[in-house]
This record gives sequence, C-alpha cells and structure tokens, in this order.
Amino acid sequence: MRPGSVTQLGSMRFRSILDNLALDARRLRADKLVTLYHSCHRELCGVGEGSLLVQNYVSILAEALGCAHRDYFQEFKKLGVPDAIVDLSRPMWESHGLTEEHA
Repeated sequence: MRPGSVTQLGSMRFRSILDNLALDARRLRADKLVTLYHSCHRELCGVGEGSLLVQNYVSILAEALGCAHRDYFQEFKKLGVPDAIVDLSRPMWESHGLTEEHA
C-alpha cells in the first residue's frame, strides 16, 4: 500500500482489514500482535483479548529494559464508556490540577 492509501480505503474496508488481521493472528495461534506505529496501536489495541495481546514495540522494549508501563490507552478503548474512562483516568488529570469538567 502506498502512503496515504489508508485514507482512500474507507472506514468499513479499513475496519475489515484490521478485523481479518486479528482473526489471522488468532488462527495462527499468535500470542501477541505487535504494532510499529502509534496510529496502528490506536486502531488495533481494541482487538486484543484473551490469548492475543496487542502491544507496541516500544512497550516490549521498555519491558525488556525493566521500565514497563501500563497501557492506559488500550484500557480506555476497551472500556468504551466515558464515565468509566473518567474514573480510571482521574488520578492522572487530578495530579495536574484539572477539574472533572475540564478533563
């Protein structure tokens, strides 16, 4: 695919490609789907469940170096409910002095 062609696919075709990628990974018994770009991670992190984890390569490197971090974005995406996301993210935005309304 040439650069920019993702936007030409349309959202339904793009979603189909991502869903098929996850299905193929499960069919092949992959335990991890590794993303290269943050935008790929953003789109794919919602499909990782059970025996298939979705992780950005930077997170894998961080684990290997002993400085792993929690993937809040993936948790937020899987929650999908704004009130639950607000509750889980509360310590982050409160630590910056933000109100719930502003956050």
